[in-house]
Amino acid sequence: MNTDVGVARWRELIDAFVVQQERLVRIHPDLYEMTRPNPGATEEQLLAAEERLGQPIPNQYREFLTVANGWKDWSQSNTLLSCDEIGAGVLSADEFSVMIAGDPREWHGYDEWTQITRAQDSYWTAYLLMRDSQGEPAGSVHLWPGDAITGSFENYLVDELATLTEWLDREELGPWGRVWGGDSTPPTMQAIVAKYAELRREIEAMAVDGTIAGQPNPPATQESIDALESRLGHPLHPEHAELLLTADGWPGIPYLLSTHEIIDGSRWRASLVERDNRDRQALSEKERAFAQFGVSVPPAPDRPSAGEVAAASGVTPFAAWGPCAIGVDPVDGFVRWLPFDSKYGDDPSDITTRSAGTVRAYLLDEIDQLNTRVEGLRSVRGGPSDT
Repeated sequence: MNTDVGVARWRELIDAFVVQQERLVRIHPDLYEMTRPNPGATEEQLLAAEERLGQPIPNQYREFLTVANGWKDWSQSNTLLSCDEIGAGVLSADEFSVMIAGDPREWHGYDEWTQITRAQDSYWTAYLLMRDSQGEPAGSVHLWPGDAITGSFENYLVDELATLTEWLDREELGPWGRVWGGDSTPPTMQAIVAKYAELRREIEAMAVDGTIAGQPNPPATQESIDALESRLGHPLHPEHAELLLTADGWPGIPYLLSTHEIIDGSRWRASLVERDNRDRQALSEKERAFAQFGVSVPPAPDRPSAGEVAAASGVTPFAAWGPCAIGVDPVDGFVRWLPFDSKYGDDPSDITTRSAGTVRAYLLDEIDQLNTRVEGLRSVRGGPSDT
């Protein structure tokens, strides 16, 4: 609906954006500065804008302009235009054709869609539909590039506020921001393991692809930790030890190794061998495919085997399943995929993996990804969301 929502509602939304903008400046003081909305437009200013545009400004957006007549850098580097500026800098004919690409409706063009925001990089510019057209009500907002049309200017602001807030949660609170309801206190290892177990159970119950998530083993004893460190010849990284003292291994995917499995080493070695076998198989298939067209594959550069990379890097085995082997780097404690972590070398497919960080950071990143997947499955099934 594009009916008036009242001055109080606009002030409520403006105040909410001010709160988020204060967070933005606090988190990134070198990139952003605090700005405030302009005073509301007068009736004379609004009438002049309508005369210039050649048509009335839709009621709901017009009411907003009486409260805030534009706002520089209102959402990061995106500016809400004043009534003197709206409609300026319209899309070129080519850009407009891209904006509506794939849409079967035949928009008339600039006299229907009027620019109401301006972004520094010209992306995510918002356009307001000036009159009812093609089944869409006047006051609908189109964000370009993209193909989604928001039903009203109020809904557009609500969506922008939610997007900005979620992004700032992640910037300010770390990868646990959404999952722990915005609590800025870093979760304990016990809380991380409990949340990871909860999400893995939910994934296993909801997934249709036969995902076997697995659950954590009981905690390791200090004697087990001592025996492992004696075998390694050096102490475990503190976060790795903390995890093992909370959960001594975790079957499933990813398969986190227990103290016994790290000492035994057979599962770890098997994953390294399978990694090399998969790479050789991929190269062989590539050569056969090229041979069908009489083309030879350029010689592959000499690369150390996964086992050689593991030995040279001195990583402590952390997780292993199939051709996937992940170790904890002895220098910085980062959890790294072998042999293709960016610290150790390049992927033959030109894809280099980068570490999410130490054991805590790795687990929090896994939780964030699982939470996103769970939310997607819930939305498909119509279930509740905890975030």
